[in-house]
Amino acid sequence: MADKKISQLSSATTPLTGTEELALVQGGSTVKATAQDVANLAGGGSYTLFTGLLYQEVTNAPTLSVLENTTGLTFTPIYASVGNYKLKTNVVNSILGDKTVIFIGQNGIVDLFLAGAVQNVDNDEVYISTRRWNAGTLAPEDERLWNTPIEIRIYP
Repeated sequence: MADKKISQLSSATTPLTGTEELALVQGGSTVKATAQDVANLAGGGSYTLFTGLLYQEVTNAPTLSVLENTTGLTFTPIYASVGNYKLKTNVVNSILGDKTVIFIGQNGIVDLFLAGAVQNVDNDEVYISTRRWNAGTLAPEDERLWNTPIEIRIYP
C-alpha cells in the first residue's frame, strides 16, 4: 500500500465504537492504541450518552425523539400498563446498573411524579413510572410524559 498523508485518508464512520486503532508515538517508538484508550485520558467524563424526549398519550407506547446517541444502542419505548413504561435496548446486558446513570426531567409539570428509572434484571430495559397526586395518594396515570427529557450515561 502506498504511503498517504493523513489529509488523503477517508473519514471514519461515526459514531466511533472505541475499538478503532490509532498510531501514536510513545517514548520515541511508534505504537498502536484504541480510540477508547485515548478517550479514557479525559478521565471522569468517559462515557457513552443517550439523550431524548419522551411523549405519551392515551394507552399508546411513548414516542421517543432521539437528540443524541453515542451508545451504539437502539432504545425502543414500550407501554407496559397505566403509568408504566419501558425503554428497551437492542442488546441484552447493555445497561449495567452500577455503571449507568439515568436522569429524567419533569419538564415543568408540577403534579407529575416520576418514580425512579431503574434497570430490570436483564439489564436491557429502563423502567419509567408516572404518578399524579389524586385524592391524597399517588396514582399511576398516563399522558404525563410531554416531551420529558431523558439522559442515559453508560460508563465503561
